[in-house]
Amino acid sequence: MLDWMAQALASPDVQVRLNALETWAREGERSAVDPLMLALNDPDTRVRERAMQLIEQDWLAEQALLSNAAR
Repeated sequence: MLDWMAQALASPDVQVRLNALETWAREGERSAVDPLMLALNDPDTRVRERAMQLIEQDWLAEQALLSNAAR
């Protein structure tokens, strides 16, 4: 996992954790969901929900790629 992401997700400040997820959403490597899996255990519901949304988006994007590749 990226060091900055692990550090941000360990922050006591929920806004720092949410910002880390948004940064991953913009710049993160697709299919590298390890940081998102860690965020699923966050004590804040908003962080857990956003992590799940990003995991679902990543999964849907990967399924679309696989579907297009099979054609």
